[in-house]
Parts: sequence; C-alpha cells; structure tokens
Amino acid sequence: MVLRWSEMGQTGGQGKKHNKSRCAETAGESHKRVVKGLALEGKSDFEEVACIENQHAESGRGAGGNEPSDRNAEQVATGPIEERDGKINRYDVKQKEYGRSNCGTQKRTRQSTKIADMRAKWLGHSTVLLRIGETTVLTDPVFSTRVGIGLGPLTIGVKRIRPAALAIGDFPVPDLILLSHAHFDHFDRPSLRRLESMRTTVVTAKRTSDLLRVGNYQAVHELGWGDSVRVGALKVQAFPVRHWGARMQTDRYRGYNGYTIQADRERVIFGGDTARTDTFRALRGPVNWDLAIMPIGAYDPWINAHCTPEEALLMADEAGAEHILPVHHQTFVLSREPLLEPIERFQTVVGLHQHRIALTEIGDEFRV
Repeated sequence: MVLRWSEMGQTGGQGKKHNKSRCAETAGESHKRVVKGLALEGKSDFEEVACIENQHAESGRGAGGNEPSDRNAEQVATGPIEERDGKINRYDVKQKEYGRSNCGTQKRTRQSTKIADMRAKWLGHSTVLLRIGETTVLTDPVFSTRVGIGLGPLTIGVKRIRPAALAIGDFPVPDLILLSHAHFDHFDRPSLRRLESMRTTVVTAKRTSDLLRVGNYQAVHELGWGDSVRVGALKVQAFPVRHWGARMQTDRYRGYNGYTIQADRERVIFGGDTARTDTFRALRGPVNWDLAIMPIGAYDPWINAHCTPEEALLMADEAGAEHILPVHHQTFVLSREPLLEPIERFQTVVGLHQHRIALTEIGDEFRV
C-alpha cells in the first residue's frame, strides 16, 4: 500500500510524541509540526502526488540482496580517527563556547511573498523523506535490519535498534535519491536495489557509482565538491564536509559530500556525515535556508569524524538555517554516548529557540 503524504503523519512512527514542555512551539509560527497520530491540517497537493500505483508493481524494482565484501565500514572507520586531546566533550560542554544564534528569530529575507512548500519525515538514522514542491527526495536510504558485510543470506554488521518509520513501498517512488558517502550505514545496497526505478535519479559522491546498478535508474550523477546538477525543478550542489569515504580499507579514494537543494522557494541543506568544519560558512547568503538536516550522534570517541550536537547547531547557524532536523542518532549503536544523549544535548544548547528543532523522534514529520 502506498501512503499519501497526508496519511504519513498517522503511521509508521516508532518514537514517542513530542515532549511538549521541551519542544513547545511558539505562537504565530509559519510552520506546522506533525507527530504520529496527528493528521495534517488543511488541504494539500501531496494527496494527489502520492496517489500512485503500488510500488511493488513498479517494473524498476527488484528483490535486492547484499553482496559479499571484506570488512565492515564501521570497523575500517576507526583507522583515521583520533580523540581530541584524549577527551570527549560531554554534558560539561559550556554553551558559551558555541554561543546561541538568533537566526531563528530573524526576519526572513526571502523576496517572494509565497510560503515554502516542503515536508520532511525522519525515517531513521540519516534517512529523510522530503517533499519539495512536486519532487520527492530520499536521503541516504537505509531500511535493512542490519548493515555491514553480506555473507550469503547473512549480514555481519551493526543491527538497528529502531525500525524505519516507513517501509519501502509505503511511500511514493523517489524522484531523487541523495547519497552522501559509501559507509554501510548510509549507502545500503540492499535498500538501494529495492528502490531501483526508471523514475528515480541518484546523486552520489565521486567514485561511488560502481556500488550501484546504474542501468536500473533513470540517471546516476557523481558530484565532486562544488559540482552541481539539475534534477527536475531542483538544483543539487555538493559541498565539502569533514569525514572520509572509504567503505573498505582498499577504497579510500571514494568521495564524501554534503549537499544543498534549491527549488524556486525552498532551500535545504543535507549535511551528510561530518565533524566540525568551517565549510558551512560558505553556504550563507542573503536568503536563509529553510531547513538544515544535520548529524548529531556517534561523536564518542569518533570526534574527528562526527560532530557533537553543539557543533551541529553552530554549523547550521553559520550556514544561516532557520530550522534544523537532527539525524544520525537513535537508530544504530555506533559509539559510546548513551542513546538519548545527542538529542538531549541538542535541545539543551538550542535553549529558548526550541521552535527551530524540526523534530526529535523517528517517524515525526515537519512542514514548512
């Protein structure tokens, strides 16, 4: 069954509803947050767009499968990473080191008087289902129960602790799939094979398309930093982040990206996976970004590859993002910090501007 966008707020969410005392919305906001069990308010063009044939009948989709390889990406990942001064910033991080931005309270500088037309649903980890205008976008799709090395019917690797909010087939065929880098928890080949469709364009990092069955998609574009491509009404541009792209020890040549997505009125940043970097400053312009999808977990002890929640907020502020969707937490155990520490720290550092947090639970939906 394919869900309409107006129905997605009613199904699939595995998390609890918002803690209203921590995530209360301020009066007069221009956006609406939709939580599991609550229907969207008002009429929506999404209902017509999402009413397509059942995805299991889509000719471009296959059963998929995992192919054998040599090592788990997370095991290889420990190679280039070192702890910062031998210590990890935890709850004793002082907020004054990062500051608190007033970006969310500033007036929008958008020239158009029309409001943005965008929805975002967090499906888990770094997988976000976006509806931007008339285009459906899926970031780093990972729907497998376990990700890692495929050995016949078995997968040796990390197991997810929270199921995806939606299953493949429960949402429209994506017009665009964005792949930030080739690590197993972001580039899941079994999921990507099940998503194959001649209606879908894939944008991925340099020297990663060999991991895809390219002929089973409408198009596949590899982007290096600064490269851009147009997919329908969207302009997608890659920008540098602080991470690395090796899937195995032998493929350190693979690229890794963050992306900006721009439509006529809507502007989104997908930060991919990154440690603290100054590159987000270059994204700032005269018009604020509507939404920044930022990773906030797996920093202990991988601080040189994954940013802390405080650093994620700082980078989003430097880019000029009005709202932030925190991802890369509550799905896989990849590090030592407690499961809920990243989102709790993020809510703490945001302080009085809780309305800037797009959502906090897997399955929640955000609307601009």
